[in-house]
Amino acid sequence: MNSLEMALASEEVEHFAIELYGEFNKITEECDPLMFNNVFQILTNMLQRFDKSVIENKSLQETLSLLDLEKEDILSSLNETKINCSKKDEKLWKLQEEVDILRLDSGEKIWKNEIEQISKQRSNAENQLMQEKKKLENVLEENKVKERKYQNLEHLYSELMLDHRNLIEIT
Repeated sequence: MNSLEMALASEEVEHFAIELYGEFNKITEECDPLMFNNVFQILTNMLQRFDKSVIENKSLQETLSLLDLEKEDILSSLNETKINCSKKDEKLWKLQEEVDILRLDSGEKIWKNEIEQISKQRSNAENQLMQEKKKLENVLEENKVKERKYQNLEHLYSELMLDHRNLIEIT
């Protein structure tokens, strides 16, 4: 390969590398960067093959066609990674929905438990009130009985007093 061909090939490789780097950056913005070690490896291999082609004096056309094939492989790998990333994003989104549903369910359960506790407390309070009411009704009934006894005693007393006056008058 002459120096003009090498310069053109270097320029073409640089163009491929810039294009692949741009694709790579688009994907890394959307996905986890740890997934791209294989892409870096492919880029490294591509550059090593270019260097090897230059050393072996392959023609510019051969070198560029090899690089073009590798570029297609890399773009295919990047697209596959993008698809896998989209699937993972979708799974994460579904998991987030499930977590939200579980949170709502647990919130509902908490509210149900609170409602049950309040309901039990209310029921207990109502039972206590009913018991107090019965006690007060019993006390009221006892007071009525005592009132009647008192009235009877008053009546008996007034009769006794009347009888006593009558006796005093008679004697």
